[in-house]
Formats: sequence, structure tokens, C-alpha cells
Amino acid sequence: MGNYIRTTPCSRKDIGCIIISPHRSNFENDKIVYRVVGPLYYSQKNYTYVHINLLLITSECGNSHYFWIKNLSRLVLSQISNSQHKKYFCDGCLLHFSNENLLFQHQQNDCNHLYTSIPSREIKKDKYGAYILEPNPHYSYTNRTFRHEPYSFAYLIKYSFNDSLSKFELYRGANAANVFVKKTENYLTRIYENYLKPIIPMEHLTREK
Repeated sequence: MGNYIRTTPCSRKDIGCIIISPHRSNFENDKIVYRVVGPLYYSQKNYTYVHINLLLITSECGNSHYFWIKNLSRLVLSQISNSQHKKYFCDGCLLHFSNENLLFQHQQNDCNHLYTSIPSREIKKDKYGAYILEPNPHYSYTNRTFRHEPYSFAYLIKYSFNDSLSKFELYRGANAANVFVKKTENYLTRIYENYLKPIIPMEHLTREK
């Protein structure tokens, strides 16, 4: 997998100060099987510089170490396929290709450098109180200036067994929302009373049936 790099991991922002154009991946414990996820961090330098890829392994007790990824394909190939044929992985997004030319074209034109966000143990809360404003006549942005209300609706009730019963309903006027709810309730009640509630006895089966 590579050589041991550093005992105490530094912060992400300081990685570029100690290693030339590094990239980093991470281990995620998925039940028994460990699989590599990432990338988590990108160097700000261009690919024209010599760069290396780093793997961060963190234990359950919180100890972490960086390792140099000597061969990215050998590290993650088993997660993609059972085939032993070499694949060429993009270290900017971990997409893989069958040959080096396709990988080069992808890195030059298509790679958007996606990254994986690993959840932290910190509790994150949105402070909505900082954005709540009380009405103030001296500031227009604290008072409601417009109120949008529906003024029309339309719907079609379609009967599959008798098209003559189908009905198109159109309404324009005041209290459109309340009218829509009342008409819908009345129509559903009518359908239930006429077609669902009545119990029709089954016909007696003859020998032929």
C-alpha cells in the first residue's frame, strides 16, 4: 500500500505545506469490509506539478495516520471488479478507465474534482433565531407587502368504464382553495355512495361457469 508518512496528522489546510500537491483518500468501515472512499482534499496546485496521493486511516479510538498510495489501482480495484485487469483511476474523482488515453482525456476535460464529506461527531445546529425579524414600520423588509392567493383551479374526473360520466371542472373566483376542497370532498363522497358503498350480491355460478 505504501510507506508510512507521518505519526500525527496535520490539518487539511496544512497538507500542501509539507508535501508537493497531495491528494487524500479515506477508509470507511462498512461492517466487516473496509473500502476506500474519497477524495477528501485536493491540492491547489495544477497537475503539471509532481503530486502524490495520501491515504488517511483512522482507528476507532481516533488515532490517524497518513500513508503514501504507491499504486491507486491496486488499492481500490477489488472494490470495483473481480477482474485482475489493470484499470486507470482518476485521483480527482475515482472514476476508472480501461486505458491511459481515456484517463488523460477525462482529467483534461471532464473531471470536476468531486469530494466526499465525512460526517463529524460535532452536533450541528442551525441558529434560526438570528434570522427572525419582528415587524417594524420603519423597515419595509420586515412587513408583508404581498400575499399570493390562488384564484382558479381545474380538474378532470375520468371514468374508465363509462366516459359519459367523466367531468371537467373549472373555477375562477374568490376563495378558490376552499371551493376546490369542498368540491373535491363532495365528489369523492358521491363516488363512494354510488359505487363503493353499495354491496352487490354475487351471481350464483352455474356448472358451465
